[in-house]
Amino acid sequence: MTKRFAKNGIYAFSMLLIAIFRIMVSDGVLSGFSVLGSDAVWSVVVQVGFMGVVPLLLYVIYLKFSRDKHALKTIAAEFKYDSLPAKKSWVYIFLISIFATFMVTCLSNVWYNLISVIGYTPSVSKPLVYENAGVLIADIALTAILPATFEEFTNRGLCYGANENARFPTFAIILSALMFALMHTNVTQVFYTFFFGLITGALVYVTKSIYPAMFCHFVNNFVAVMRDYGRQTGKGFDFLNKAYGFLLGTTKGGIIATILFILVAFLMFVLFLKTSVIESDNRIEKGKEVAFCKEEAARLDNAPLYFAITLNTLITIFTFVWGVIR
Repeated sequence: MTKRFAKNGIYAFSMLLIAIFRIMVSDGVLSGFSVLGSDAVWSVVVQVGFMGVVPLLLYVIYLKFSRDKHALKTIAAEFKYDSLPAKKSWVYIFLISIFATFMVTCLSNVWYNLISVIGYTPSVSKPLVYENAGVLIADIALTAILPATFEEFTNRGLCYGANENARFPTFAIILSALMFALMHTNVTQVFYTFFFGLITGALVYVTKSIYPAMFCHFVNNFVAVMRDYGRQTGKGFDFLNKAYGFLLGTTKGGIIATILFILVAFLMFVLFLKTSVIESDNRIEKGKEVAFCKEEAARLDNAPLYFAITLNTLITIFTFVWGVIR
């Protein structure tokens, strides 16, 4: 068994576990919990368990039985946890994260309007009520911190790491973005999450570190939580709700939003170039610069990914069809 097949197989197994738990949830297994309680159970089981503990444990077991006696010492490097970007890069990473949040919000709105035209209506769940600061803190932990940690571990650590030397250098970026999008199994999310996955994957590719992707993911989800909080209380980031209401809800605002989107996309491209130069110089200085070296893949190495893609695609299609006919 090749290392790539093992990683892809573990990833596919994690997706299968998540799919099974989704079915259990839809069947009412969490119906006795409060909104916050069900969110907490979901996060612990799916993110901490199925996206963190299970894949890591399985990979460690695989390495234990492999012939490479030193394999366990390289886990951090394989999952991109062994180094931080240069200090100068973090300014650009922060700006990229802010820009990504704006672009994702715009794309989400456009995509939702498009699928609504053909009759799709999303299922509406009971909203979380921010009764006190404790609820807000818990929501930040469950919605921003845990997903940024474990979804990136699974998609940019496990999936990206397994395929970063396959075919061409950016193959892993596109593949991990696709898997990240389909992982959500929700047609309203699949488009903008793919775009967001491209950004976080590009951050890993440029910096050779998973931490920028985790940071970007956290920023995006944190802003979403604070916007929800602001919508209920008039505090937090409610000013963003008003701004997006104008930009995405009026003709004049739509024109401005389009111009801003193009400008932000260009600026993000420039920031990526600058970050790439800084990180390349930093690796050369530390003697860690490594040229891309394509690895030969065994015929069945990607078979588990085909299974995961098929599984999550079918679930996503089901949610779309159900949203149209109900």
